[in-house]
Amino acid sequence: MDIIEDCERPILIGGCGSSGTTLLQSLLTSHSKVAGGPEMSVFDRPRLYDMGMSDFYSRWESDALAVFDEDCMYPISFGGGGSTFAANRDEFNPEKVVRHIFADPVCKTVRDFWSKFFTAYARRNGKAIWCEKSPNNVYCIEQFLEWFPHGRFINVLRDGRDVVASLVQTRGFVPIHAMYRWLTAVNAWQRSESDARVFCVRYENLVKFPAPHMRLLLNWLGLEWEPNAFNESEVHQDSVGRWLKMDDFAKRQLSLMFDDKLFELGYQT
Repeated sequence: MDIIEDCERPILIGGCGSSGTTLLQSLLTSHSKVAGGPEMSVFDRPRLYDMGMSDFYSRWESDALAVFDEDCMYPISFGGGGSTFAANRDEFNPEKVVRHIFADPVCKTVRDFWSKFFTAYARRNGKAIWCEKSPNNVYCIEQFLEWFPHGRFINVLRDGRDVVASLVQTRGFVPIHAMYRWLTAVNAWQRSESDARVFCVRYENLVKFPAPHMRLLLNWLGLEWEPNAFNESEVHQDSVGRWLKMDDFAKRQLSLMFDDKLFELGYQT
């Protein structure tokens, strides 16, 4: 099997859950050069990257990976535990490819492993660039860009009131927990927003005017515009303003928690 050369400019997508990260990945990976699969949640586990390859390999072989949920930078729910680490790994590469990566003498760190793992997936799909989308990626922007200096991070920003409505109505969040999650995700992105390798896409712009905003994003990524890359009819605006259907008490909570931050971000309050 050939040596797997690392992708030069990998892409990471993140943001608060229910902000539209899945939609953005779907549009972006419809491009002929960008590949992305289901969420892996592998970049927001700091303890993992202090681990040697032999230990990581033994855990991979024995499926003893769930322990890394303990160090997830932000829990998906407050009931304990985060998104499952590498839960969808079998959907990316066959076992023989994974064993080849582990055996590669150039693969000396866990960072090297993921670089080759996602690159192999992209190459098998005839694409040049890998893209990993997990909302919690927003909590490890600086670390990702340290590991991949030529990488690119895309943050998806959505009106926090709509995010809370979605998290509460579709994922069973307690409102105050949903509010806290949005605020921490926004603050995490803002710590790195001045970095030229970080780009922010607003959900509202994406669903209202998908083509021009995807054109801007692709231009920033250095990729050519492909007018037939995605079907605009699959993009819907129905969820914009869903918070308006929440009860008055919830709306007062949202106002107290979010008005200053929403104003700062340019949202109408």
